[in-house]
Amino acid sequence: MKYRRFALYIGITVILLVSLTFFGFRLYYALDARLEIYQKTKIFTEILMHIKDEYVDPIDTDMLVDKAINAMIEELDPHSNYIPPKEYVSMSDRFLGYQGIGVQFRIIQNKITIFRVLSGGPSERAGLKYGDRIVKINGNDAIGLKTDDVPLLLKKPAGTRVTVTIERPGSDKLLDFTITTGPANIESIKYYYMLDDKTGYMRLESFLSTTETELNRVIRRLEGMGMKQLVLDLRGDSGGLLPQAIDVTDKFLSGDKIIVKTKGRIASANVEFKSTDSSTDFKSPMIILIDENSASASEIVSGALQDWDRALLAGKTSFGKGLVQSQTAFEDNSALLLTIGRWYTPIGRLIQKEYTNKSRLQYRIDAMSDSLNMLRSAQTTSRPTFKTPAGRTVYGGGGITPDIDITSKYTIYYTMPVANILNSNAEDEPFLRYAEELLFKNKKTWKSVEELISSYKLEGSEYTSFLQFLKNNKFEVNENEIKEADQKNLEYHIKERIAEYLWGDTGVAKVLTASIYDNALWDAMKHFPEAEKLVKH
Repeated sequence: MKYRRFALYIGITVILLVSLTFFGFRLYYALDARLEIYQKTKIFTEILMHIKDEYVDPIDTDMLVDKAINAMIEELDPHSNYIPPKEYVSMSDRFLGYQGIGVQFRIIQNKITIFRVLSGGPSERAGLKYGDRIVKINGNDAIGLKTDDVPLLLKKPAGTRVTVTIERPGSDKLLDFTITTGPANIESIKYYYMLDDKTGYMRLESFLSTTETELNRVIRRLEGMGMKQLVLDLRGDSGGLLPQAIDVTDKFLSGDKIIVKTKGRIASANVEFKSTDSSTDFKSPMIILIDENSASASEIVSGALQDWDRALLAGKTSFGKGLVQSQTAFEDNSALLLTIGRWYTPIGRLIQKEYTNKSRLQYRIDAMSDSLNMLRSAQTTSRPTFKTPAGRTVYGGGGITPDIDITSKYTIYYTMPVANILNSNAEDEPFLRYAEELLFKNKKTWKSVEELISSYKLEGSEYTSFLQFLKNNKFEVNENEIKEADQKNLEYHIKERIAEYLWGDTGVAKVLTASIYDNALWDAMKHFPEAEKLVKH
């Protein structure tokens, strides 16, 4: 017995010694690696100081450091990034909200022109409107300010009183508004409405801190309008916050279903996110619209609902952004977004498209090629296949491929004169200004957006008036080169601006969905019988 006990002690001692030795080697190599990094960074700092103190010309050392950081990150994947302070603050404002007066604007003819009043924000409560021009801020002239200067004057701590003087189209006098700053959250669901007596439609543009709250509100309102089936439009949605993607998906799934899995080298990067029963609100048929610009969080939602046979996907294969980034903020308000894992759908499909052996530039060029030529949907045969619970075949390794591939029947093509109107004169916004002329000078009226869509035509005397307006305002255009299709494009943009004045974002959306540009939506609507079968599965 003593011998066995002695042998046991010896065995434990050997195991401990081996373990400690192994741990010691790992610790040694870890310390050695850190020491090597320290020595290199010390040399880097010394080189930087020599350049700062001795180089023949004065040089911006901050710029050199930023370039060195970016060069290092360039060696990683396409989605790891160093975000400079100014860009990081802007990114945080977009996803998490900020304190301010709650408007989005453009500088047009040197004036701060409001293009969106955020719903529920301070400016909406104060009475500001789309198209208002801010000409003074707290009594100081605001004409001629640069775009980057405006937020410094309008983004203030909550409770700050800001007085803006407004030039409003249709009004002969300037108007003063005193606004108390507060939370200003950009909406992720820009518009929603009923497509017919039973089909609700919502456009989700990005996944922000308020997305789940907005979704709950919109679903209730659409159901109150009679919604029995839903089109969730994720086209052009480049993503956003992961928790919001999880919460959105949870609204449409019963409990204890995997929504997304992450896999990486460190333990914290290996996670499964699951649905709950408490959040499931909408159980009726769904069609999700995606395209080549749907990425990240929107791919998590569409991939999970496709995997679980909960929704029918229509459109084009999504972007294929399936890399997980951790976010580290630094003292100067810059930040590092570092890829630590990969996203996988519930049945194990890798979302990320191939990027190895490609420069970042080539990665972006390929993305443009996908967008212009619609290549990836035709390449599904070379990608790994998976089966959903209902036995449907779905594809991995390069974005989310829809169940129904819808190729646009129409291409928006502009001749050079029209392209000049749209692009080179962007600072003057001819369509906004012409819409104002129709509404406030010519006193044109429409009772509804539907009436505007059906009755306004850019032809005959109206077309002549528009061309004369362009000439009067020094927009260069050769009317002999404008084709009939271009006239329809110009008509669309004018309708869009009129609708935005009269009915806001929803008006714009209805003009879009009624135009030839959105045939994908109406083609997708034909497939609701298939979506109904999925719900019954």
